[in-house]
Amino acid sequence: MKNKSRHIPNEWKQVRLEEVCLARLSYGANAPSVDYDDTLPRYLRITDISEDGKLLQNDFKSISIKEAENYYLKKGDIVFARTGATVGKTYIHKSDDLLAYAGYLIRCRPDPKKIFPSFLFFYTQSNRYKIWIINTLRTGAQPNINSKEYARLRVPLPPLSEQRAIASILTVADRLISLQERLIEAKRKQKLWLMQKLLTGKMRLKGFTKEWKEAKLGELGKIVAGNTPSKQNLENWGGEFCWVTAEDMKGKYVSKTSIKLTALGKSKTRWLPAETVLITCIASIGLNAIAKIECATNQQINAIIVSKKFSNEFIYYVLSYYKKTLIKAAGIGGIQILNKSVFSNIKIPLPPLSEQRAIAAILTIADEEISLLKRKLDLLIQQKRGLMQKLLTGKWSTANVKVIEEFI
Repeated sequence: MKNKSRHIPNEWKQVRLEEVCLARLSYGANAPSVDYDDTLPRYLRITDISEDGKLLQNDFKSISIKEAENYYLKKGDIVFARTGATVGKTYIHKSDDLLAYAGYLIRCRPDPKKIFPSFLFFYTQSNRYKIWIINTLRTGAQPNINSKEYARLRVPLPPLSEQRAIASILTVADRLISLQERLIEAKRKQKLWLMQKLLTGKMRLKGFTKEWKEAKLGELGKIVAGNTPSKQNLENWGGEFCWVTAEDMKGKYVSKTSIKLTALGKSKTRWLPAETVLITCIASIGLNAIAKIECATNQQINAIIVSKKFSNEFIYYVLSYYKKTLIKAAGIGGIQILNKSVFSNIKIPLPPLSEQRAIAAILTIADEEISLLKRKLDLLIQQKRGLMQKLLTGKWSTANVKVIEEFI
């Protein structure tokens, strides 16, 4: 008799993965890949799979027909990543396309008479599966889980009809998430098109006809290079004053920082007013933001205290659009550095102030629309996780359609 979990319904079973597979779990092809060639089979590597089990549209590779012969995936096959930092990642093959799997992947061929493949795949996205990965993982120079250990993975097994229903509901949730992702990507492309037209003067807004000029960044206001108070003196750190690093620049605005200065630490910095434009000029060139707080920055960041004659919002968007120009100005080397002098002399196209504000307002609306879509995406992802937690443990039955419809 199978060991039952106290956390699943009585009518559900719990089985080992190997008990619901048509064949033994098997390793993929240890063969060299070649550049993608549409006359050869695609070669599936760990790096081609996202954390949520999607096939990434990245730098595809191929494999010779001879090497791929015994390693083709069939529709419904699931592969598990077995080594490295990505142990536990899974992918389900949903098409009849020729796809051979690599040696760092383990193939499971589910028996459709026992387990619905999509149900098994969704289980590998659950918290319970991830906890099993953590508990089973063998650490060392290269963390790994081998095929024998994967074979012993315990899987909850409701009746086949319930498996299909659960998979169907979660598939709908996935489609809603994919649709939202496509909407975000379309809106990003629209914003990029607007930036290409509006920030270069190729398209003018109605009512604006005055000629644009060219200005150096140093002419837009005061350029301030950041610095770091001594970290050996602990009295500089842990106070209430904001100190910005690149890690804090995760969006258009910086309104808080992970590291704070004391009054003593603040006294050793170059203090900046709110509305200052910040941009990284060492290593990751061109990451920028607007400070909505008074702050100081580390030496990786140059700041522009923008003159009242110009729009700091417009300057922010111009720097975003001309990121490649900034990187080119930093030169080629081990660590790219855009020093204050070179940075100050970079030229940008500049319309009159009223047009700057109008352009910035349009791009700000585009950003707000993207942010709204992202918040909805985050909500959909959270809702799917909640559904998985309820459905894959049997806490909710798919018969309770009303509850599930309200949830998604």
